[in-house]
Amino acid sequence: MLLRKPMKLLFALALIIFGFPARANTPSSTNAAIPIANAGSDQTIYLSQTSTVTLNGSASSGDSYQWTDVSTDYKSGASITSPQSPVTTVTGLNQGVWYFQLAVTSGGVTATDLVVIKVNYDLPPPGTLIHSFNLNDPGALSVINNRSDTTTFYPVNNWTYGQFSDTHTPSWDWQVFRDRSNGMYIDGQRGKMISTIQDGYKGSDGYPRAEISTAGYNFTIDTSKTYVFEWKGYFPQNYNYLTSWYQILTMFQIHSGTQVPTVFGFDLDASGNLILGDVYDDYSGTNYGKGTGLKTGTQNFSTLNNFYDNAHTIRVTVREGRGYNGQTAFIKAELDGVVKYYRNTGQVGSSSWDDYVKFGGLYDWNSAMVSGSSLSRGRIFQLVTEGFNIYLSGNNQSPKANAGANQSITLPINNITLSGSGTDPDGTISSYQWTQLSGPSSGIIKNSNSALTTVSGLTQGVYQFQLKVTDNQGATATNTTLVTVDAAQALNKVPVANAGADQTITLPTNTIQLSGSGKDTDGTVSSYLWTLISGSAATISNISSAATKVTGLTQGTYKFELSVTDDKGAVGKDTVKVIVNAAAIANVAPVANAGSDQTIILPNNTISLSGSGKDTDGTISSYLWTKVSGPASVSIKNSSSPGTPVRSLVEGVYLFEL
Repeated sequence: MLLRKPMKLLFALALIIFGFPARANTPSSTNAAIPIANAGSDQTIYLSQTSTVTLNGSASSGDSYQWTDVSTDYKSGASITSPQSPVTTVTGLNQGVWYFQLAVTSGGVTATDLVVIKVNYDLPPPGTLIHSFNLNDPGALSVINNRSDTTTFYPVNNWTYGQFSDTHTPSWDWQVFRDRSNGMYIDGQRGKMISTIQDGYKGSDGYPRAEISTAGYNFTIDTSKTYVFEWKGYFPQNYNYLTSWYQILTMFQIHSGTQVPTVFGFDLDASGNLILGDVYDDYSGTNYGKGTGLKTGTQNFSTLNNFYDNAHTIRVTVREGRGYNGQTAFIKAELDGVVKYYRNTGQVGSSSWDDYVKFGGLYDWNSAMVSGSSLSRGRIFQLVTEGFNIYLSGNNQSPKANAGANQSITLPINNITLSGSGTDPDGTISSYQWTQLSGPSSGIIKNSNSALTTVSGLTQGVYQFQLKVTDNQGATATNTTLVTVDAAQALNKVPVANAGADQTITLPTNTIQLSGSGKDTDGTVSSYLWTLISGSAATISNISSAATKVTGLTQGTYKFELSVTDDKGAVGKDTVKVIVNAAAIANVAPVANAGSDQTIILPNNTISLSGSGKDTDGTISSYLWTKVSGPASVSIKNSSSPGTPVRSLVEGVYLFEL
């Protein structure tokens, strides 16, 4: 909970008492309880453990409550679960320093209070915190926030402006380097220090700058010790004015009192890259220790855009390693816990044994970002620092153990592989040890001294296995993994799909109805899926329905597949064939010829019918003679032949049809 400044409440009361005397006597004004807003204590959480906090305004009183994210520059992006409740959770927090306001209203009067939530990506590194730059220190506030002269660069004690002590023992002094007093500002209430460079301002060294360093070299890096330097912050803009190859120093550096190039640090370039620079002696030959023969290692560390309104934590672990013969030297840079740079060969640090640190800085040493000689362009560039800490580690850094991801298996499978690993930032892993911490006693670890091993004989239950790693100097670390063994499941029967009977259609009909179905004897059918597996293009109206239309069919043979999925994921399939025939061509009728008319005289009573047929678009398949009229006494010998005798004729006129 921050120092309370209830000015808003006092002003509201003044309006009630003096501004509206006619309402001062009304029951709602006279009898209303004065609201009290208490947003609770400030909190710090670590994303490696949780991204949720509970805002506790239970010490407040009033008729209504309203929680609001009032973070400056940008909001936390988190969700306030119950913003109108005095106590609520906030979920989905990201790394940074966030401010939540509780507004309590009663009788038309509103009181407010702020709570600060600091979100770090992980717990502090192992070791002793020997300094934390205090953004609420009265000495820091009095010096850095002094606005008595906003134009003059104060060349006090070699470009320093004032000194102030922190609250640790022993007490340290810090130097403030800036081109004018408003080049740096601390918002102590909200835990931010803003560094600014701007057109028209430059320091006595001729360059725009704003940074803080240890004062008077009262802290220099002990070459026999291991330090972790931790800087937290972000850029409040995602653009810069750099061109060509120009760079500016920013965020954090290690400098030497005698070596001119920066020993180690971060630069911003014209392309928006944050570049890590590592300058070191070649550690060999006649040039060693003479400030010549320097090597430079650089690589892209991150980008300006990644740090734009997005707080990150940089940790630089250093051991210069010249305290005694054989001591290992190394330097490591991490971004939010991810190692981005590591070197353990050659010399680390300068050769002059006088390395010190700077942070929160913008040092435009070429006047490339802004012009210190002109206000006309109106350019401004800023960096926000949310914390700077220095930790002292033991000579040996602890290793890290990784027992691997949690696993789940289902019986009858009863064995797993444990895939562990270990890392040591300043040495090697000398041994591994697997042990079972909990769960059924049936598990058998095949090789407990190997990072990679199998466990067999597992039964139903939850097992916890621990991996312990030991480094070459005896330091240990542990990590655990869970193995869940589920009971065997009954075998799921595959559902039966029925795509329906095969179909045949003739164009111009080009639409069919697919009528499928599914059956699951040990569960339910959860979905259907029709698929065209062969044939020309066609449109299935509803592929996920058991019955559906298919349109746009053309001549040919199609195969459609119906997939039926049950409630346990098993799939049954069936296919249906659809034949689409071409449209029929119109048939031309054949021509029949019954032959010439005939006349006979009894007693001759027999004639021969000589007919024929002709088909222009096919063949004659049959003939049929029929007596149409005439006396009944007649015998057509072969009525299905084009030529046939006719007997037993009597007097009269006959008509025969072919």
